[in-house]
Amino acid sequence: MTWNTVKLIAMVCMAIDHIDKTVSLTTVFGNIIEMSPAVEFALSDIITFVGRISFPIYAYGIAQGCVYTRNLKRYIFRLLGFALVSEIPYQLAFNDLSELQFGLTNVLFTLSTGALCCGIIAYFKQKGKNWIFIFPTIIILLFSEIVGMNYGAIGVLSIVVTYCFYGNRKKRFLALGTAMVFFYVFTAKFMGFSVPLQWMRSLREFKVMIVQVLGALTGVLIVTIYNEKQGKKQGKFLYYIFYPTHLLLLHFVAMDM
Repeated sequence: MTWNTVKLIAMVCMAIDHIDKTVSLTTVFGNIIEMSPAVEFALSDIITFVGRISFPIYAYGIAQGCVYTRNLKRYIFRLLGFALVSEIPYQLAFNDLSELQFGLTNVLFTLSTGALCCGIIAYFKQKGKNWIFIFPTIIILLFSEIVGMNYGAIGVLSIVVTYCFYGNRKKRFLALGTAMVFFYVFTAKFMGFSVPLQWMRSLREFKVMIVQVLGALTGVLIVTIYNEKQGKKQGKFLYYIFYPTHLLLLHFVAMDM
């Protein structure tokens, strides 16, 4: 399995997740065939599982890109450029026109921020000051959490730890998997100190959390089995262009429903 195939899997899983968030696939299928509540829950869980596969693949891809790119600075700015281009389509896809709030919310900002941290680490290592990178990295992690980036500080950290342990195959996958589990078990489910974790409220919420964890770990598993080959170079920018394009399409589809 080449890296192009892995990216295609991530792209399809992401698209399914975004389609569900914009037009609700359970509702669409419910209008076609009559479903019992149990079947609706099962379908919802399958969609949730599939949607969670994509981010760890993208996080791994950014760390890998930072290791192998010939020009890390250009790579970071390319990601940031596509993040800026994608923000309006992201807002249009997931918010009403009257409630648009532009910020650093689409996932490409998380990915480009992770790449920036990797660039900082590479810079200080090159200067022989290996531990100084910790301070700017912590500041960036806090910033990503404060401004509400997609996946927050843990999303950025998942890229950073994968990059830091890239020289050790087992450690890089363990680090990525651990970050994903921590996010879905703790960070994404934190509700406040009265009910600390969302999945504590009901058995259904607990099941959803388990499904999310299993989906994310499946994404990690997929990157462990690819053959370390890139695949064909044609369509290199397809995966960048697809993100804002499919969000715009979903916006127009949702408007007609």
